[in-house]
Amino acid sequence: MNQHNNSYLKKTVCFVLGGGKGSRLAPLTEYCAKPAISILGNYKLIDVPISNCLNASLNKIFILTQYNAASINSYIKDTYHFDNFSDGYINILSAEQTNTNTEWFAGTADAVRQTLSYIDNTDLQYVVILSGDQLYQMDFDKMLKAHIKAKAEISIASIAVNEQEASRFGILKADKNNRIVDFVEKPSDYILSDWKSDTGAQLRAKGCNYLASMGIYIFNVAVLKKILKEQIPEGNDFGKDIIPSSLGVYKTQSFLFNGYWKDLGTIASFLESNLELVNNPQELQLYTADKRLYGRPKLHAPARILRSRLDASLVADGSTIENCNIQNSIIGPCLTILGNTRIKNCYLLGQDNYAHGKYNTFYGVGKNCVLENVIMDEYSSIGNNVHIVGHASMADRDAENYCVRDGIVVIKRNAKIPNNTVIGLEV
Repeated sequence: MNQHNNSYLKKTVCFVLGGGKGSRLAPLTEYCAKPAISILGNYKLIDVPISNCLNASLNKIFILTQYNAASINSYIKDTYHFDNFSDGYINILSAEQTNTNTEWFAGTADAVRQTLSYIDNTDLQYVVILSGDQLYQMDFDKMLKAHIKAKAEISIASIAVNEQEASRFGILKADKNNRIVDFVEKPSDYILSDWKSDTGAQLRAKGCNYLASMGIYIFNVAVLKKILKEQIPEGNDFGKDIIPSSLGVYKTQSFLFNGYWKDLGTIASFLESNLELVNNPQELQLYTADKRLYGRPKLHAPARILRSRLDASLVADGSTIENCNIQNSIIGPCLTILGNTRIKNCYLLGQDNYAHGKYNTFYGVGKNCVLENVIMDEYSSIGNNVHIVGHASMADRDAENYCVRDGIVVIKRNAKIPNNTVIGLEV
């Protein structure tokens, strides 16, 4: 972990928003919160913002949870601990009824509003607000320095996007000094030409002329309290309510981020981003000691691979692969993949526990199977002689044990796919 001696880091607190339902990632979010979904075999999505904080020596962190909160609360409790001599903490704040509030979190801003009392009577000066469902690596120390140097009251992390992508994001318009002068949420194509910003020659040459909000904010504590409690007490969302109403009132800066960042908002983007990092692990520096991706240590035996061919794939601890061909895929922990099976462009999430032989359970894939463009959720199994091949030509549909989203077949949690099943294209 990088060591910083800057006093402003000690006066900064981070709020990680982890309470969203994540409907577009269903069925993966049916039983767990979106930030608790497994990524890259060994991690959870919530590990990403927490690691970015810890790598910047920001160790005062609140995780705000609501939907399927137990799945993320237990993971945080079992994973992140500080010693008794540290002033750092990672505390979980779930939506709760109090004497002054009886409602659920109604949005991102409302979640922070309802939990602001936890930083009363402190000397904290800055609040970093983060999403719990993005895949990226970012140095928040640099963003804080830029915020302080510009004497900003609000800073918004932004990423340059092209015209085709712009309509999916909140778009900022910044002047030559990076001060944000206007903001629009998911603009229509016909007004985009009015929303270009100077993103620099290199990005401009790629057609990336628009600044998209990443949903990462820095607020001065006094400003945040005034906005949420006095000026916009009914505003529930940062992107829709708080930011547009704050422009022109508070000095709001754009911090242009030029690194790897993915919003895992759909089944397609979830699979694509995970597999992309198999071939490009340097994007998150997964195999370096400089900026680590932290997570819960798994006390499993090393993966066991027998008479198999694997290419561009990750295999987590506890799994056994026997006489298989696996390409461009991720095999999660504690799975068994049996003989003469071919797997391509798949993510089998696995689970934290081995199957119980005592109860004749089996988690994994049987013999003589073909899987392509498949996500298999936790605690699931696929029988023998099964062919599951997702394809862009397949319409979205829901079945008892699986669903199809964006041409990807998703095997549901706890599903048991019978022998000889065929889903999707014949091979």
